[in-house]
Amino acid sequence: MLLLRWTAWAVAGFLWAWFHGYVLLGERLPADWEGRDLVVEGRIASIPTTANWGGKKFDLDTLKITVDGAVLPLQRGLRLSWSSHEVPNLIVGELWRLTVRLKRPHGTMSPGCFDQEGGMFQNGIQGVGSVRADPPAVRLDEGSWRYIVNRVRQILALDIAQARPDSPYLGVLQGLAIGETSAVTHEQWDVLVRTGTIHLLAISGSHIRGAHGAKRSATSPA
Repeated sequence: MLLLRWTAWAVAGFLWAWFHGYVLLGERLPADWEGRDLVVEGRIASIPTTANWGGKKFDLDTLKITVDGAVLPLQRGLRLSWSSHEVPNLIVGELWRLTVRLKRPHGTMSPGCFDQEGGMFQNGIQGVGSVRADPPAVRLDEGSWRYIVNRVRQILALDIAQARPDSPYLGVLQGLAIGETSAVTHEQWDVLVRTGTIHLLAISGSHIRGAHGAKRSATSPA
């Protein structure tokens, strides 16, 4: 009887995982939307980070997408880059209307390296792309309580950066305090991996991460 019960639970778990994966695959960006300018409205879901080319990277939870003049109430997780030299101050939870150009998530996977595409799939990212300069982006409102945990994390990350602006270990400090690791350098990641201390950043800050904070990060170690 116990064996049958465990077997039933195992089968139920497998079916649930299969169904969840099937739903996520079904929500991927349609192929005919790739490379086109689309208008999306959505909320910033991750702490925006500064890329090495000077722009911003962040995740967006869409509420609606305009395609060929039709407004579709679609919820998609997008990972966006904003490369304009005049990127506005972006706050987690804000609602924006953006013109974007997207493609489906793709990534290479080498032994011992981070699986970029798999990571995006797990985090519900169905499209990646860039914000277009024309027409101009519009901030529609200033925030939602749903994103309050990541918003507080963003405020704390800025406070730490202002307190230690010249510290080469800023990313490590932010990672240990609030689990924000976007400022950790590649060299520091390598040291953490080689010394077996990478788990310190993996578990640190988890006590103040919410559902979005634990999953969503616009950057990942390469």
